[in-house]
Amino acid sequence: NTEKHTYVGTSNVKDGDKTYVCEEYKDEESGIITKYYFLDKTWVRQETIDGDTISISEIREFKNTADKSIFSLKGYTKLDEKTLGALGGSGLGGF
Repeated sequence: NTEKHTYVGTSNVKDGDKTYVCEEYKDEESGIITKYYFLDKTWVRQETIDGDTISISEIREFKNTADKSIFSLKGYTKLDEKTLGALGGSGLGGF
């Protein structure tokens, strides 16, 4: 499945005393619209619109590490050919 995203346009969006630059893209296959909001050239928000469903992600900060108090890989199982085969998968190339 190769997604094709088409650039729709850029607009300024005012919210209170702040003006955001919004870049909009559309996935031609699914029709999903993704909007990226920037404030002073910093990515601060993303909206994904899939029909009547709107998902909003607020980006608070960028770091090169994960916050261990909210992100954990406890219980993580590394998937390799042997593990995936034991789970009934057809191999990593089957995704």
